[in-house]
Amino acid sequence: MSKKVILKNLLISILFLVLIIVNTFILTNSLVEKILLDMIAGILFIIVSIYRLKGIKNCLRSIEFIYGFCFFIYSIVGCLVFVMDNYIPRFYYFRIDTVILTETLELYINALCFYVIFCFVFNRIKTINFDENLQKCGNNTNLSRGIIIFFDMMAFGVVLYNLSKILRYGVGFFDLSTSLKREILNNGISHYINLFMLVYSLFITLTLVTNKNYSKMKGFKFNAFIVILYWLICLTCERRFFVTFLVGFIFIMLYKIPKIKLKNIIIICSIVILLLFSAAFRDNISFSRHSLADVIYSSTTEFYCTFMISDAYVYDYHELKYGSTYIVDSLSKLIPKSLYENKPQDLSFQFKNEYNTNVGFAFNPIAESILNFGKTFASIMTASIMFAITVIARSFLKKNILYYIIILTFSLDFCRGAFSNVFFDTLFCFIVIFMMFKLVIKRRDLGGKNGYC
Repeated sequence: MSKKVILKNLLISILFLVLIIVNTFILTNSLVEKILLDMIAGILFIIVSIYRLKGIKNCLRSIEFIYGFCFFIYSIVGCLVFVMDNYIPRFYYFRIDTVILTETLELYINALCFYVIFCFVFNRIKTINFDENLQKCGNNTNLSRGIIIFFDMMAFGVVLYNLSKILRYGVGFFDLSTSLKREILNNGISHYINLFMLVYSLFITLTLVTNKNYSKMKGFKFNAFIVILYWLICLTCERRFFVTFLVGFIFIMLYKIPKIKLKNIIIICSIVILLLFSAAFRDNISFSRHSLADVIYSSTTEFYCTFMISDAYVYDYHELKYGSTYIVDSLSKLIPKSLYENKPQDLSFQFKNEYNTNVGFAFNPIAESILNFGKTFASIMTASIMFAITVIARSFLKKNILYYIIILTFSLDFCRGAFSNVFFDTLFCFIVIFMMFKLVIKRRDLGGKNGYC
């Protein structure tokens, strides 16, 4: 690392350290001022990242940028909606007011700033040749064999299984409420199916994108059809895993785009806005029958409710866990409940039972850090864990870029769930990827060397 780079990293780190000082010791009582400071921190992070990574395209492929950007979005949206609602909370399961929200946002701002400091002190915001790693992996995901392989059969079976459930209700299925659709399509293994299809879909996407003659590949239309049909079915009642897949899909598709243009940004933003508003329209909330604030709230409930959980932990004292939710809960996820009767309950369920909510709330990293180490260390612990995740992802980049992509796609899950859930989902996907490459790809005899990438 050159002296010039060291100096730039130092100056950026000092800048965000100043923001922490301003946030902690100067701006103490005003929610609006905190929101403005959060926006300044987020925008500065975006600007310095674009500068260091030499363009938006590299930013969208940088796991450090993606995790920081997603965390920033989850920190700001809930507060903006609260202000739009004239400082009146949408629910009263626990205390929510301007004072608590201000204190909570302070923790988010510090966490984001600490994270940025870690990234630049250790020089993690830098360009890497992702195309070479994508192509290397793509060379080993050739689908030219006419016979449907084991994983194709599994994916096709999943689609047929979901279609059979829909056909039982006929056209009336689409008139059902979202909750009823979920009850019909979801079961005890739905989560594992979604994870498998996430990996399978990214596997197929990578294959088609990196192969120049993809249109001539035998079976490519069938594989693409399976992927498209599955996610269309998924969108009828659930958008979480589709969004996760979409993040990975965009990452891979950047291989085909030499440079991000304005039209590309408009397309991506339009898709995001459409997905957000689809949540409101799915619940029959529209501009014609409801206020703008109601439509925006229904479209951003994902961010609003997730953020508000932190308020409960900022206001109420809880006995500290000292890291057990990260270690014990994560390891216990691997053990079936039939073998471990006292298996720790998911943090979101614990929260629901404690505050008697009538709906499930997704957890978040700030609330979990407060629960483990208290408000004093919550920000720096959240930043440290987020940074550690990106370091681990980088270590898998050259071995198999699909590992990297999976961790990148779970950036949203990290911001809206317990760490143990992200750990389990990541491990499950890693196992599927390993099996695909080790047990299937390596054994194909296609006239070339198909090793484990």
